[in-house]
Amino acid sequence: MLGAALALLLSCTLGLLSRSARLPVRGAVRVVVEFFRGTSLYVQLFRLFFALPMVGFRLEPLACGVLALGLNFRAYGSEVVRGAVTAVPRAQTEAAITLGMGPALRLRRGVLPQAHAVS
Repeated sequence: MLGAALALLLSCTLGLLSRSARLPVRGAVRVVVEFFRGTSLYVQLFRLFFALPMVGFRLEPLACGVLALGLNFRAYGSEVVRGAVTAVPRAQTEAAITLGMGPALRLRRGVLPQAHAVS
């Protein structure tokens, strides 16, 4: 439950950042997402539980599980968010710009409700 809550929060953030106009932000998000999608959840659990104490940072077993599940599912969830936001037609965004909405309002009132309906 805690891992899912962490994944939901982080996947929305990464999914929206992957649509950024800035190349370094988009590139960093892609690297993080592909790293966590490209490695097994078991490998991530192993690294958090056994390899992190070697560098001086120890987590409790429950915290390792929550963190590993949250980080792993965040990567998959961010792809769902990115795809849903991409599926909203460009004309909807242009209509919101025509109405004078700023970027945050345009996202909150124009894009995200339609992206939620798509996913």
